[in-house]
Amino acid sequence: MEIVIGQKQLQEGRISYQEEVPVTVKCRKCKAEAMLMMQVHDEGGELVKERPAGVRVWPHDASVTSIYLCTECGSMRARWNQG
Repeated sequence: MEIVIGQKQLQEGRISYQEEVPVTVKCRKCKAEAMLMMQVHDEGGELVKERPAGVRVWPHDASVTSIYLCTECGSMRARWNQG
């Protein structure tokens, strides 16, 4: 599992398996721009091993979770995609 926190790396080369990962998203709480703070890249399939029994939706072995932080109100938001 790779965790990317380097702001330069996040600005220049965001990891994605499908759609482009935006640098900012709209904060759901205060409607300001929330910035990409971190990406969790599960290229080794570690999350797959933790899947609880009976769940319908769970990331598979090629997934990326992008975590955003609103620097106005402190709310966080996450988005994910997978191959």
